[in-house]
Amino acid sequence: MLRYLFIVFIVMFLSNELLACSCVNTTEMELVDDAELVFVARITAAHEIANSEHDSKSMGVKAEFEIIEVLKGNRAEIPHVIEGGYGGGDCGLPFIIGRHILVHTDYTGQVNICNGTRYVISDNKFRKDPVLEKYRRYIIYKEPIVIEPVDDILDEKKNESCGIKNN
Repeated sequence: MLRYLFIVFIVMFLSNELLACSCVNTTEMELVDDAELVFVARITAAHEIANSEHDSKSMGVKAEFEIIEVLKGNRAEIPHVIEGGYGGGDCGLPFIIGRHILVHTDYTGQVNICNGTRYVISDNKFRKDPVLEKYRRYIIYKEPIVIEPVDDILDEKKNESCGIKNN
């Protein structure tokens, strides 16, 4: 029995799926080009997928949404729900009701952080997000998308609030 538990323990910790989310290093332009659909939506509802609904490609959570803006693809082809993981090691993005999300997907509606899906800055009037502006310019004019790493932006804001000036 002890030997069996040891083998289960080893297999559990050597499994790639259990370790963490690992995305291939891809540019924003490649993410846009690879996606069949790119759109901004506001999450209106989210629920776990019941065990009976799970299939081999199921990720755990479905979200209903309101389409705000279609950046790539046809509005009529956008699925009625998107499906993702819980966040963390499954590469999912937790669906937060009321938040605006930039969705990169195919016609199945499956999303994750590796395909470029992310939250965007928004308020009640859906103000312009600098990332969305870059996406629009790329899709229309093929201007390269250059996005600062989030940590750098947060560090700059933190430094500004502490009175530290960046050179």
